[in-house]
Amino acid sequence: MNYRFPPRYGPEWGSGGIFGLRYHNDTLYFTVAFEGEGHFIRDHKEKIYEFELVGSRPTSGGDTYNAVEVVDEFIYFGGWVHAPAIYEGKNEKSTISFVNKYSHVHEYDTENDSIRPLWKESIHHPTE
Repeated sequence: MNYRFPPRYGPEWGSGGIFGLRYHNDTLYFTVAFEGEGHFIRDHKEKIYEFELVGSRPTSGGDTYNAVEVVDEFIYFGGWVHAPAIYEGKNEKSTISFVNKYSHVHEYDTENDSIRPLWKESIHHPTE
């Protein structure tokens, strides 16, 4: 499998990239920010999680400074995600509203290929 993730425009503070790269229990995990995608690759199959258990699409974010840890058969990942992402403006000066920005922690079960949100929280303020 060959993958390419070219950087896209990220209105909050950068152009994204791959974060939280971790290999555990025959599963490769990483987040593609600012696309708001968690990727789980195992046995040449890929599961893409778009943080739909936090809020609706389109999403942006998903990781904060490689916030990932493993215990037993679980991969824990967290950070922030906009769900849904609301973009304001249509050029290089565009911004993203923080009204749907959530802090989150999730658990991925490598043995059952399942994702469970453990925590999510937002203050629903447009700029904070």
